[in-house]
Amino acid sequence: MMSIPLERDVTDKWGLGSVKTWVLTAANYFGNKYGLKHIGGYRSSGSVPNSDHPKGRALDLMVSAKTDKAKGDKIAADAIANRIALGVSYVIWNRRIWTPDKGWDSYDGPSDHT
Repeated sequence: MMSIPLERDVTDKWGLGSVKTWVLTAANYFGNKYGLKHIGGYRSSGSVPNSDHPKGRALDLMVSAKTDKAKGDKIAADAIANRIALGVSYVIWNRRIWTPDKGWDSYDGPSDHT
């Protein structure tokens, strides 16, 4: 596990909107490490009740399960391995959701996150 600084002065090159500073730090970490072109952040409404997007506490790291599943798997594993330093509460990837108390489980929300 690594220690990732939660800096206050982080440049928002992703256009995430009004996200928490630690969410921006995580976006920069994943975006730069994995060469991501698109990362979603703040949205005024969520697709599920109590969504973290309107609270500025969510990221959508854009990777296609059809064309780059291995990269998505690596990002998900990295998010889990560094969840404390990055402030990760859960990971949704490729029709599955990971939480600290349950591990991986199936996910059937409105977006399959693939």
